Amino acid sequence: MQKRKLTLKQKVELDAFDSHSEISCDRWFLGMLFIMSLIGMALLLVSCKTSFAYERIDLKAISLIESSGCIKKINVGEQAYGCHQIRAGALSDYNRYNKNDQHELKDMLNDGVSFKVADEYINHIIPIYLKNWRMPDTAEHRIIAYNWGIGSLKAWYFAGAKKDKLPTTTKDYLKKYKKYKSRITTE
Repeated sequence: MQKRKLTLKQKVELDAFDSHSEISCDRWFLGMLFIMSLIGMALLLVSCKTSFAYERIDLKAISLIESSGCIKKINVGEQAYGCHQIRAGALSDYNRYNKNDQHELKDMLNDGVSFKVADEYINHIIPIYLKNWRMPDTAEHRIIAYNWGIGSLKAWYFAGAKKDKLPTTTKDYLKKYKKYKSRITTE
């Protein structure tokens, strides 16, 4: 097969076509990069929703329910310590998620430590469990888990989540939380 010689005009047109297709490829690539970054941001927002999309539990209300705000309270029968009445299971979860900030139950007698552990547990760790179990992250679910235990919440939820099946102490806890929270917000 014989090679055909191109005229100068044909060479100029061919060069223009090649540079135009390079520009089109660059635009296509940038467009795809932009779309992928939007998808990435959307996925990030969905995965982080437990951190900021729902109301934070008022820890002052929790401390009033748990210990009447008493910093040094110890419930020997339940092995619960401090103003937020932190128990071994909650503290174990806290320590698992906070490798550089480990605590023991006796540390819960320090109000600042008790507050930090309770906040992390009720506003960050419980929502992780809820997300993993595909349960709605609501204030009510967080409070039930804090009071009755995360495993009890899961069993109750997947058995139909009927409020009449909650223990009386947990129903009372929810009522007290609403009462104290409304008092605190109006102060």
